[in-house]
Amino acid sequence: MVCSLTHDGACGPSLARVSVEAEGLRLRAEFNPECDECAACAGHCPYGAIEES
Repeated sequence: MVCSLTHDGACGPSLARVSVEAEGLRLRAEFNPECDECAACAGHCPYGAIEES
């Protein structure tokens, strides 16, 4: 939600440049090519699935 709010001014998973997928007990982040690595998502991820590199 933070991604779409930061870039598009609206909260919507379909607008986000990142998605978090569950693989059993593990979470994995997938970034689409539009991601500009602004790290807004990393700062707000409640699960620690996204880290700023």
